[in-house]
Amino acid sequence: LPPDLAQRAVRDGLAVSAGEEFWVELALPFKPGPLNRAPPVLLNHMPRLDWQMWFVSLRWAGGEQPSWFQDFLQGLMDRKPSVLKLVAHPWQHEVQKFALTQRPGAIRVTLEDYDYNPLPDAKRKEGVWECGTW
Repeated sequence: LPPDLAQRAVRDGLAVSAGEEFWVELALPFKPGPLNRAPPVLLNHMPRLDWQMWFVSLRWAGGEQPSWFQDFLQGLMDRKPSVLKLVAHPWQHEVQKFALTQRPGAIRVTLEDYDYNPLPDAKRKEGVWECGTW
């Protein structure tokens, strides 16, 4: 990442510094993601990739990794246009847009547990949800 973009990414919670390199979070359009982004609201519609990712997390926690998910990750590594179309969206942060134009050295998958703040606490906290890593 260019230095100015890296600083913004870390500041906005979209990247983690790993020495000279950065892990950039790829926020999917219809999944929970950065805590400074409002949660997506979907009525009667769940995009297929985002829905399938939910099942991947359940299977992953049980020690299994679906073969289609491995193919998906390889497509991300290779920057296949058909795979990039699945994850790119118009309200993506500029750091993520930049990261999708670059071939990554590695891809890291993390499982995170998101909880909405209870209604009484919503006024006392900055965001509308909290996140913990498995």
